[in-house]
Amino acid sequence: MRRALSWLTAVWMLLAPSAASAGSCTVNSAGLAFGPYSSGVSWHVDSEGTLSFTCTGVMGEVVVFTVSLSAGGGGSGFNPRRLRSGANEVQYNVYTDPARTRVWGDGTSGTFTETGSVSIAAGPTPKNLPIYGRVFGGQSPPPGTYTDSLLITLSF
Repeated sequence: MRRALSWLTAVWMLLAPSAASAGSCTVNSAGLAFGPYSSGVSWHVDSEGTLSFTCTGVMGEVVVFTVSLSAGGGGSGFNPRRLRSGANEVQYNVYTDPARTRVWGDGTSGTFTETGSVSIAAGPTPKNLPIYGRVFGGQSPPPGTYTDSLLITLSF
């Protein structure tokens, strides 16, 4: 049986952990914190975070999962995504790999999903997936707090 679990997480500011559950898995995320960005710099500002979920079930059971991310609310597509502060924006993206070459999305428009499995142990079994973020250099936004929300879907 395939079930899907979704929740929103804000990107840019470090947020308190949030959680949602469906069936036998619970997802948690603290979001990504990019920190300050200096207007007009030519270098990228990178960040790393962790998406974690915990599954319960019969000991020894293997849960196969796929994690996808929405394009976000700041723009009209996956590449680039947009952080917004009122009418102002900063272009960024999130990736499945540390080299930041595989845009994490829903498998469409050249994006990738994360797949894998977790074997249930004696009790709740956690699984952590790294999230790699990048705010692109060369932008000149006015000061402000820029945010975006992504819908994260865990299918298992």
